[in-house]
Amino acid sequence: MKLFLCLSLLSLKLALASSQTLTQRMFELISANEKIRSDSRASLTQLYDDTKLELNKQLNRNAVPALKEVYEDIEVYIQSLDNKTYFSGYDAASCINSFRSSLPNITEKALKEMDGIYENIASISYAATHNLDIISREVNTISSDYAECIKSSTTEYCDGALSKKLATKQGQLPRLYKKEVERTRLGLVQVLVDYESRVQDYVEEAVLVAKPYLAVLEHCVYLVITIHT
Repeated sequence: MKLFLCLSLLSLKLALASSQTLTQRMFELISANEKIRSDSRASLTQLYDDTKLELNKQLNRNAVPALKEVYEDIEVYIQSLDNKTYFSGYDAASCINSFRSSLPNITEKALKEMDGIYENIASISYAATHNLDIISREVNTISSDYAECIKSSTTEYCDGALSKKLATKQGQLPRLYKKEVERTRLGLVQVLVDYESRVQDYVEEAVLVAKPYLAVLEHCVYLVITIHT
């Protein structure tokens, strides 16, 4: 009888010790999840802010000045045509005014497209935040299982499958969050890389678009001179 009681007490002590160990590990997992998730969200916010700032710099330091230079060159050429006709006794104002009012301004297009790029990086950041929430919910699921386990009269699931699941998640957690932040960083870097080449595209597009309009302008000036000759 005494032996039976001793064994029962020992079994109870082991169960309590196991439960306490599992409780401590569960607490550590929840605490780690909250901290790593918070740090990861802060990293995502910083990545978004840095990317938006860099895009804004590229727009204002590269794209806009480069396009401004193109249109300044066009303006110099227009002025040379105006001077040439004026000193020849002709007025090409109607030709020039028509050209200026009809020429598409690629700078305006660049500014509008930037709004779309801002939406793109916001979408990337939102998706990453959503994925962090999914990772966190997996921990919440384990926590719910643990709560049910504690209520149960048997510790088999606690000591077996749940304990193993908890240990696995403890090892995975930092990697899962880090992987999501890194994936987002690479996605935002690619947006910056793509935009760098887009700046040159804007310049080439501005020149290409202006050519037929310049041809019309030159023809208009030619007609003005011809009609009055």
